[in-house]
Amino acid sequence: AWGLGAIAALPIGFSVWSQLRLQRECHGPRVAPRHFWVPAVLPLLGMGVALSARLSREVDWRGRSYRLDAKARLGDAQPARASV
Repeated sequence: AWGLGAIAALPIGFSVWSQLRLQRECHGPRVAPRHFWVPAVLPLLGMGVALSARLSREVDWRGRSYRLDAKARLGDAQPARASV
């Protein structure tokens, strides 16, 4: 079981290593070791955003709500809401 877990962790570890190396090579600020988990989580966050975009066909922009059609085109604007 540990062998399979280690094999499954290899791509995640490589992704973290490559993103941290890219940060360093592009002269970005140094990443503290306590933040090394962030590159591992970014693909999961991206997947969540993509799933949310598929499930919710509504965009709120500058106080107005827009519905998206099946091809993700903007539909008619709904009335503006009062800002809080």
